[in-house]
Amino acid sequence: MLRCGQSERGILGLCGLALLAFVLPLPLFGQSTGQTVRHHKIAVEDSSFPPELTEAENAIEKKDYAAAEPLLKKVVAADPANYQAWFDLGFVYNGLGSTEEAIAAYRKSVAAKPGVFESNLNLGLMLAKGGQPDAEQFLRAATVLKPSANVDEGHARAWLSLAHVLESSKPDDAVEAYKQAAALEPKDPEPHLAAGLLLERANHFADAEQEYKLALGIDPNSSDALTGLANI
Repeated sequence: MLRCGQSERGILGLCGLALLAFVLPLPLFGQSTGQTVRHHKIAVEDSSFPPELTEAENAIEKKDYAAAEPLLKKVVAADPANYQAWFDLGFVYNGLGSTEEAIAAYRKSVAAKPGVFESNLNLGLMLAKGGQPDAEQFLRAATVLKPSANVDEGHARAWLSLAHVLESSKPDDAVEAYKQAAALEPKDPEPHLAAGLLLERANHFADAEQEYKLALGIDPNSSDALTGLANI
């Protein structure tokens, strides 16, 4: 999840990616689309936040999830609409390996404030990890919500994750999602490779060839692109 210096009160100030170690299996490449994102750390001097929330944030910074969990539970018990505390609790449960509890916490964060990119993205990623069908809903929401920083990178991550979820059920939509990601990350060959593979499987060989050639234009040494072209 994303954590960094504060540009605005609450979870909307963030500046970089700190990655938690779960990754969705991707068919062709090692893109970190399945990694959740972290909000920034609350400023200690912000007295409008419960002290337990600030203390929990400090514990999360140290990856002391066991210490953060009871603090966050206390915050949400006193204020069930505290979307940041629910978000942090989701992150903590994920870190502790409690997937169902993480999903429930992220759902409450999104319900408390639906328009937050990171909450929708993480909920979608967790649902996708569990193979739950409503992952698409929240990943689609993330593609149209604005990350607080690293906007193109955040949106590319959302599109890539959405594409992966759609591959088996809606391959045409998945190809379009990969193209959206490619437009946002023009130096990354992986969306082209993934789109090319889907198009190849669907016997759309001319379109697949184009995607593989675009990938080669970015990385002339790409063995995946060369293999795809050879297969075609």
